[in-house]
Amino acid sequence: MALPSSSTSTTIPLCTAPPSTSTTLYHLLELPDEIASLIERSPSDRTGEKKRKSDEVGDVAETSKKTCLPQTRLTIKGRRDDNAVLTTSDKTYSLRTVSQSNSLLLFSLESNGSPLIPNRKREEGVTIQGRAASSAAGGVSNEYACRLDLKSNITDTLELVLIPPRLERLAELLRPSVYLGEEEEEEQTSKRLYTLREIRSVVQASDEELEKGFHDHRVMELDGYCRQVSEAQLSCILKATLNHMDLHSYLPGKVPRESSLLSISKEYDLRYEVVRETLCSWFGSDRSEESEEGKVIELKMDKIIRFTGLEVLRKVATSQAVPLAEFYRCWREELGQVQVPRGNLDVRVLKGEYLVHPSPLEETYRSIVHRSLLPLRSKSSSSKRPPPSTPRLDLLQEELKIRSQPRSNLPLDPMERLRTLFSWRSKWSLEEISPFLEDLTSANAKSRDAMLLKWSRVSKVKVERILLDQELLRETEEEDQAGKDRWREDEVLVDVNVYSARVK
Repeated sequence: MALPSSSTSTTIPLCTAPPSTSTTLYHLLELPDEIASLIERSPSDRTGEKKRKSDEVGDVAETSKKTCLPQTRLTIKGRRDDNAVLTTSDKTYSLRTVSQSNSLLLFSLESNGSPLIPNRKREEGVTIQGRAASSAAGGVSNEYACRLDLKSNITDTLELVLIPPRLERLAELLRPSVYLGEEEEEEQTSKRLYTLREIRSVVQASDEELEKGFHDHRVMELDGYCRQVSEAQLSCILKATLNHMDLHSYLPGKVPRESSLLSISKEYDLRYEVVRETLCSWFGSDRSEESEEGKVIELKMDKIIRFTGLEVLRKVATSQAVPLAEFYRCWREELGQVQVPRGNLDVRVLKGEYLVHPSPLEETYRSIVHRSLLPLRSKSSSSKRPPPSTPRLDLLQEELKIRSQPRSNLPLDPMERLRTLFSWRSKWSLEEISPFLEDLTSANAKSRDAMLLKWSRVSKVKVERILLDQELLRETEEEDQAGKDRWREDEVLVDVNVYSARVK
């Protein structure tokens, strides 16, 4: 039904579509400030920021650098059954539907075949007629310069929530076709291989986060496909490198690049590209130096020590817990010719990958610590109260046990993760539980505390200070075995936050 016409009318007809008419479905997306500012900024500003970011990145593989997309790109990622995410160049946001109490009508201003509102009418102002007219173009008199067409009745909006990257699919996709070495490649050709473009489309992470995921999961491009290098292959390359360094008396920070890569690849029948990625990206970096070689490899021994520790942990402590002292002995044996001073190995570099039994909050742990104090205290003066001391670590670590409990096996949902952690152990101190939450909170203390407050119960207990001392877990030194005291106020009680399940 058309509205009454008038030659001097300043009314705009409002048109609704009949039920039989198919309309486009619209969604409103609420943008956080950081994304809104990214869209509003000029291309030159974005280019400048991209350059600054690239200057700050020091240790990125050459192949990984190729994965960068233009910084202005916003991408919705995921498979059909996934909860969709939106990614920028460096962040991942979950798309969440929020219902609105009031409907929002979305209109478009359409021309009615004549110029949209003459200038004289614009000066007078235009009002919208409150009654609806027919949606058919012929149902609206051409005397109206324009009309409003109803496009959608919106009852909810989409909001963006910053989340950690969902990288678990990366390992899931690449694990079946893991690179085991050239001898095994014939068997691997029958496995499903993925290109970089395919990985980008289904792994819900930004380009920067995916780059880091490639680095952490030891993924590289081989023959046009993304391949994860097996731990056995990495171990073989690192052992060959350490033998090569020992043979030529090279220092870890000055390993000649090209000659070493060629020599190790040829002598141990290893693929050159994999050796280069392992030594120049994952466990070291290139460094220019004025020498005959031109470039040298600066190996990062802390990464090699950690990798070896993880390998030993999975080998000896997966099926059952083993004494901490035995774990350290195996770790040192596996390192072989790597010169690590005694006492410099520390299980804490493997945080998020293990649990020590019993927990420092248990009475059993307290008894073990105090038993290890007795040999020292018996030698003390004959005063009524012996001076406090640290335990004999060699005695303590024979009784404490360690077991492999990798964080990567835990659920990604915060509630499910904490439920699993509380099934492992009923009570946790903040220092114990934090490493198992880092990937969900991006190591942000505020996010971690908010998660614990929401999904767990917190209480305060008094604990002897020495029981919380993580130095008790490091490798024993010669002086520890000799019984030398390091005096502390170990009997002082301190308040500690203890986290437990809300519902048992």
